[in-house]
Amino acid sequence: EVEKEKGGAMSGEAGAGVKHWVPLESNPEVLSGFAEKLGVREGTAAFNDIYSVELLDIVPQPVIAVLLLFPISERTEEAAKNAAFVSGDGDSNDENQQVYFCKQTIGNACGTIALLHAIANNRDRVELKKEGFFHSFLERTGDGSKSDPDHRASELQLDSTLDQAHAQFAAQGQTSAPDENEHVDLHFVCFVQRGGQLYELDGRQRAPIMHGNCSPATLLPDAVNIIQNKYMAANPTELRFTMLALTLNQDHAIPA
Repeated sequence: EVEKEKGGAMSGEAGAGVKHWVPLESNPEVLSGFAEKLGVREGTAAFNDIYSVELLDIVPQPVIAVLLLFPISERTEEAAKNAAFVSGDGDSNDENQQVYFCKQTIGNACGTIALLHAIANNRDRVELKKEGFFHSFLERTGDGSKSDPDHRASELQLDSTLDQAHAQFAAQGQTSAPDENEHVDLHFVCFVQRGGQLYELDGRQRAPIMHGNCSPATLLPDAVNIIQNKYMAANPTELRFTMLALTLNQDHAIPA
């Protein structure tokens, strides 16, 4: 059984006095339920544990996003400084504007930001209910003048519906929920494939990180390769890594 942890680190750009949430647990049932609460049509997509880098064959397909919960350390912070950031900070004038990116300015919101990145960058493949949060939020922030990462973060700050949904699912899971102001050194990031490239999306950073060529069929092994070489190799004695795959129900899968 994979040990479940709460993830909640936030951007250094967000100072004292900002909104804080209770961290989400790295639990596939919790995240799947949260996604459906926010408007993913029931039974069409779900999160699944990736139990080991050597057991990728048992992960249901198709995989459309990979989430990683990892412990922040000096080595991971140093690696982030040398990352290949997409030019233009992910705004609407980017050469890679097909990548949806949102900054994290709410404390302990990294799980929700990772979920948003997973869904937003697959909105052509995931069935969303028109009355749900995702459909409404992506309609408002998906394209055009209001599509820059800072504006998206501001919109999240103001959304009371999301506050309530997050609180409901942060209280669920196998571990007791910490206080919303408690320091948490675990953080969620998301990996997606867009336009033939693998992107790492971390709301603490200034822009998406590009990791090279990738296809829908190779997203899972390509993302896990980066996780092994960038995160696990930097902390070889650390055990608090959790990987989750967002997969489509085969009966509802929309071709890439």
